[in-house]
Amino acid sequence: MPARSSIALRRAPWGLPALVVGVLALPLFTNRTFGYDWPDHLWLVWQQAQSIAQMGRPSYFLQAYQGVYQPFFAFYGGTFYAVTGAVADLIGGHPTVAYCAAIIAAFAGAYVGWTWLALQAGVRGWRAQIPGLLYVTAPYIITTPFGRGDVPESIGTCAIPLVAASGLALLRAERVRPLPAAALVLSAAWFTACHNITSLWGTTFLALTAGVLLIAVGRRRVRPRRILEVLGLAALGVAINAWFLFPTIAYSGRTAIAHGGVGAFQFDAWQLVFDPFRSQPETSTAGILNTQMPVLAFVWALVVLAIAWRRMPMPWRRFAAGMVLIVVALLALILTNMSIVPRPWSQIQFPYRAQTYVALGVCAMVLAAVAAIPFLTSRLLRSTALGALVVIAATSFGQAIHQQWRQPSQLASRRLVFQPENKHPPSWYSQFDYADISMPVVPFGAVVGIPGVTITGGNGESILVVPTHGHSDINTVTFPSPGARPIATNVYGGPYLVKVTGVRAIARTPSSELVIEPLAPKGQQAKVTFSTAHTVPVVLGVATTLAALAVCLLLAAWAIGRAVRGRQFSRLAQRERGGVPG
Repeated sequence: MPARSSIALRRAPWGLPALVVGVLALPLFTNRTFGYDWPDHLWLVWQQAQSIAQMGRPSYFLQAYQGVYQPFFAFYGGTFYAVTGAVADLIGGHPTVAYCAAIIAAFAGAYVGWTWLALQAGVRGWRAQIPGLLYVTAPYIITTPFGRGDVPESIGTCAIPLVAASGLALLRAERVRPLPAAALVLSAAWFTACHNITSLWGTTFLALTAGVLLIAVGRRRVRPRRILEVLGLAALGVAINAWFLFPTIAYSGRTAIAHGGVGAFQFDAWQLVFDPFRSQPETSTAGILNTQMPVLAFVWALVVLAIAWRRMPMPWRRFAAGMVLIVVALLALILTNMSIVPRPWSQIQFPYRAQTYVALGVCAMVLAAVAAIPFLTSRLLRSTALGALVVIAATSFGQAIHQQWRQPSQLASRRLVFQPENKHPPSWYSQFDYADISMPVVPFGAVVGIPGVTITGGNGESILVVPTHGHSDINTVTFPSPGARPIATNVYGGPYLVKVTGVRAIARTPSSELVIEPLAPKGQQAKVTFSTAHTVPVVLGVATTLAALAVCLLLAAWAIGRAVRGRQFSRLAQRERGGVPG
């Protein structure tokens, strides 16, 4: 009995992740729609799920009632919406279930990543759980999915700890093992599948942290070949997303949203950033946004590191100092409204988004401080530090729960998300962010109408409505040709993603609607077909994704076959030694 009790006591801390993630998941089992973007991303998952159900593959386009062929999925979270939509279709058309499951899995993955890092750092027991707990309960980490409702950004950033943990495990191991390798490929794929600016900033943060780690351990302990192997596995994961990343890199500069600025500076005031009580500015009109850094955890880590500094091994000193510098630099950028940040990093849109990386840096500092506790000079100091850490972790957990449940719901019911005729939900506000703005502009008054065919748009212009037959990306419309005259359509993609036959795509209206010119002579029937353009970035992107998936399957088959052969060889060896009866 005593032995069993001891084992149970040692295993008890492993119930903490389930408790924390389970409690944080509870609001998702209600009918609430949280912050202002939350229902919109659910609607987008539903749209892609319908495209997959109809065409058997994901689409680049939103085919909405308000406008068609908007290349949303070519520029924003393509694989996230495709995978979540495919799961929704696979389980019988339940996008809400797939969507909420993705959020829960992301928080669990972040917690697992931090715990894995702690174990690799030599931290054991309940202490190994603290960095993960502090991360998933940090103010902005809760704000992103529940306050702002930016679920793809949240899911992408939650993959960063797992990328770091699996990469570090491979770097430290004697040989590349299948499970850490698979974890790196999958986490790198999911990290870059969701949110482009997160991919950029997150990669930069990981590179800086890797540089700090390299300085901390010294170049003599680094194996260049292993680094290349780890980078290759990460690149394999990223390549899975090439089907939308290649068009993003090639064409995103031609969209409306690419030319926006940086704003929402009211959330970056120092009195908010350093507020341990998670206040919000009175000027907030976007729900409850908590843009604070994890203040209490930051102060605790600084104090413990300062006290233990002289006794800490040099690698830990270098690592802790590097992470402090990264956190301070990020805070400086936030407090100065990103005024010195060059493109493309300045496309972060809101400086407070960098609080994600502040939270990551602070949790890395906490990990270093937890590892430094044995170097504190007295038992009283060690007990006091651990007691304070428990109080801070419990406070953060309680604040996160309060933060979630006080968040108002954007819509009265999730049913309002699922509008008929592919209409935008009532919460939709982004209009046509990914519409083309690279083509020349034709004034509204210059486009012609076709009696009985075109309708009148919101600016008084005549619009040819392209029927989409559900979510198909191949659609045809016929009409009496007015000759070589400009006709406005309800199409919002540029000719680099939307192929048009039977007409010439010549321009756009001031509201970014595609303007076409029929090739058929006046009076004859014009037949116009719209489909996905197979440009070089599109073709190369799809080919790269398929090749990456094929390589992943081959590597998985090889690893499984090797494991099976190894097990069979082990059993045979045991039988020869008489260990297993024949």
